[in-house]
Amino acid sequence: MILIGIYSHFWCMGKRYSLHVGLNNVDWRSYKAKVPELPTCEADAYAMANICEFAGVESLELLIGELALKQSFINKMKNYAKLLKENDFLIITFSGHGTQLTDSSFDERDGKDEALCFYDGVVRDDIIFRLLSSFKSGTRILVISDSCFSGSILKSNSPKPESLNLVKRNHLYPIKPSVRLLSACQESELAVIKKNQPLSLFTSRLVEVWDQGKFSGNYLDFYQRVLASMPSNRQVPQYVKLGTIDHKFDRMRPFYI
Repeated sequence: MILIGIYSHFWCMGKRYSLHVGLNNVDWRSYKAKVPELPTCEADAYAMANICEFAGVESLELLIGELALKQSFINKMKNYAKLLKENDFLIITFSGHGTQLTDSSFDERDGKDEALCFYDGVVRDDIIFRLLSSFKSGTRILVISDSCFSGSILKSNSPKPESLNLVKRNHLYPIKPSVRLLSACQESELAVIKKNQPLSLFTSRLVEVWDQGKFSGNYLDFYQRVLASMPSNRQVPQYVKLGTIDHKFDRMRPFYI
């Protein structure tokens, strides 16, 4: 009976996957403009991958620099959506440029879509929302974004309450997994790059709080510690919940299941 109980416990734990994206530069030809270099973002991606490896994540992938193509990211997300089963956990980290564009679906209160900048173009929050909606119920997803305007990169903040497109979006693309976002800043703020430092400001504080696995609190504790460590006049990290209510997820130690 004891052996069966132990087996059942481990079977229910699920499997962990992680995807880490980092771009110091993008292809200016794709953007038709000179985009400033971000010297620490690829190091951020490796730092987040190191955390996940230390935490025992079973499957890790990296999209770095020129390999961080928008379609590669979309394809990997679609593959994860097919692969993940109930109790499985996906960690997605992004470090690079974030931007705002004119709202393409007319459901944003401020008239702007947020987007992540990949090497050859942007992925809007609308697309990220749809990708998340393709995951199964019972799966868990953590998104960590060290990028400008990242507070609503999952398209969950300040929607137009009267928007028919919002109603249509939530009806056609309901978020079935339980999703958590840790973002470097609010949707109206810029993320800070630390000059002459190995990591970006938000990522460096997150790594310090995690403290080589010594941190033992839950996600809210983790967010509050990172928030308290940030310069109050620079940027305000966000902690956002999306999708199915999952109190067990909230009580978990970050990066573990």
